[in-house]
Amino acid sequence: KPYDVVANGLYSEEEAQGLSEEDRLNALNELWRNFCISDTYEPGSVAKPITIAAALEAGAIHDGDTFLCDGKQNVGGRDIWCAKKIGHKIIDVEGSLKFSCNDALMQIAAKLGEETFSNYQHMFNFGLRTNIDLPGEARTDSLIYYYGDKAPSENLVMRSTDLATNSFGQNYNVTMIQMASAFSACVNGGHYYKPHVVKKILDSSGGTVKNIEPELLRTPISSKTSALLREYLYQTMYGPMDANGNNATGKAARIAGYAMGGKTGTAEMIPRDKVNYLVSFIGFAPVDHPQVVLYVVVDRPNAEKQSSSSFAQEIWKNIMKEALPYLNIYPTEEIPEDMQEEVAAEQAAAQEAEGEETEEEEPPVEEGSLVDPQTGETVQMPDPESIDPNDDSVMGDVPVNDNLLDPPKGDALSEEPQANPTG
Repeated sequence: KPYDVVANGLYSEEEAQGLSEEDRLNALNELWRNFCISDTYEPGSVAKPITIAAALEAGAIHDGDTFLCDGKQNVGGRDIWCAKKIGHKIIDVEGSLKFSCNDALMQIAAKLGEETFSNYQHMFNFGLRTNIDLPGEARTDSLIYYYGDKAPSENLVMRSTDLATNSFGQNYNVTMIQMASAFSACVNGGHYYKPHVVKKILDSSGGTVKNIEPELLRTPISSKTSALLREYLYQTMYGPMDANGNNATGKAARIAGYAMGGKTGTAEMIPRDKVNYLVSFIGFAPVDHPQVVLYVVVDRPNAEKQSSSSFAQEIWKNIMKEALPYLNIYPTEEIPEDMQEEVAAEQAAAQEAEGEETEEEEPPVEEGSLVDPQTGETVQMPDPESIDPNDDSVMGDVPVNDNLLDPPKGDALSEEPQANPTG
């Protein structure tokens, strides 16, 4: 589900008693704070699929269009740089997403124009609350730009530099639930649903009081555009290196045997001069019929190079490895050649770990005693200590399962029962 609960560390009793009334109230509020709906941030490159989806749907660009990335665009008299300052060279629409090219995204947004770009942002619900059924959802209407007189104040009127930076997810704020919901609309056929946590309400006896049905709010893009986005996002994880040495940015999140799609994100945090980053990864599986979307955000990774999105990709990968089988989604795809060595190493490590596991030794049983098969305890009468050496009869008080069937004729009672084949 596109939500999570973030818990604070606990205070000691002494620290808690030393808190002022205001601090105590703030601490209690923090315990219930949910980063995914209550905190805002600049999304970074995970927002690029939204820009591309809008431009394709509006007809501003077409699949296969190409762009020259020379490392920067001069907008409003200032240079705005691509992450790859030497440039990606010539890339197409798919490549702009696969290689996460800021330069190409700025060119795409310029073709789209400020008014249409702003309209699509609101169609994907940026600047609006999602109204998810959880308390504390943050407002972002004052953290996003608007076209012309639609802006609530002069400082929120979108200008050319805002359009350029917004195209790759900078200079406006979202919540995680906004971003996850918008991304889901990009890959699910183009349908924007109101997000919700509660599926049904039950009474005390388990009867259904109310089913919470999915609520379709709007359809910002067509199924055709959505299908293109799924393919682009698949290539972002699995696509080959191009002739200019550009490589797909989402390969660290791949899981052997699955076809999935996703997008990396790296956003500079304010103030810019502190050089702090928020890194993220958002993805879905399977590619042809998405069943799950997972969004991971790492706020200022505790690492020397914060800007590497591999931190979020590793977390995403580990969660999806567990989630997909749980949802009965199993690997069906061939393992890419460049993953085979990694998979072989993982299998070898698993086999080695399995070989090191030893079964727990059973406690020794005295000769002539009987053992309760349920508890493992020796249950013998008379007690071994008081056995008459001249009397070799021993009785065991062992519980018997009343449901046991009589053995078929010809079977020895001492035969080991066969394991249940269905386990």
